[in-house]
Amino acid sequence: MTADTCRALVARLRWRGVRLIVDSEGLEARGPSFALKDDVMVELRARKAELLALLAAEPEVAGPEALLEQLTERGAVFEVLGPRDLLWFAPPGVSTPAIAAAVATLKPELVSLLRRQLRANAADRGRRE
Repeated sequence: MTADTCRALVARLRWRGVRLIVDSEGLEARGPSFALKDDVMVELRARKAELLALLAAEPEVAGPEALLEQLTERGAVFEVLGPRDLLWFAPPGVSTPAIAAAVATLKPELVSLLRRQLRANAADRGRRE
């Protein structure tokens, strides 16, 4: 399978609502049961090494939903700071924000996902305090 064929497979899965998550145990497919039928799972298992290589080299192929979910699960913290709506991203295990980006420069679908995550983070902090 070529990289282009892998990209096409990932795009087809994304269109069906499937997110491919790369974690310490390998590759995980998350999505609606109608999209993860046996034939799809067989294809994912058969192409696992190629998909892992593609997603390691080009993580953006997985889409903003999968990337955000993956980063959040690994302990990344997202916060909007200040009146200019700057987004600070603290990588997992790091207490100091490492990357700042103006939200306006991000893709709209990623901005909405990040804002939902920020609201969830704030609600979670409120429950713990």
